[in-house]
Amino acid sequence: MTRGITVVVAADPGVRDGGFPASHPGVLAVAGDDAHDVPVGVLLGPGRDIPTTMVGAKWGFVAGSSFAAAHLTGLVALLRELSPNLRPEQVREALAAQAIPALAGDRHVIVDACAAVARIAGTCACACAVAGDTKSPPPL
Repeated sequence: MTRGITVVVAADPGVRDGGFPASHPGVLAVAGDDAHDVPVGVLLGPGRDIPTTMVGAKWGFVAGSSFAAAHLTGLVALLRELSPNLRPEQVREALAAQAIPALAGDRHVIVDACAAVARIAGTCACACAVAGDTKSPPPL
């Protein structure tokens, strides 16, 4: 982290501080979007009904914070591709700034991937016509 690397980890929703390494300052702690009682600052990502390969050449669905962390890790890689010099705090800001409130009155947010990409790219990059958003967010 001292070299500007963005570290994404799964938070344990069953542990008050998210558990290690999620409780470590500076990491992006992620829990599944259906997690409850996660610490403030933990980002929520897709964490249920995730399609994956299973034993026996089959497909199945999985759930959990680890899968949410994998999704956000991919998103962080995409953001870094768009802007290679992003610092970890800028990545966090891009992920959380335009996030979707999880529940009314909830203090957690579900990351909006399209909004994060648009914020870094400086232009609407996905689902713009669907959402009716034609404005470009300010780039970081």
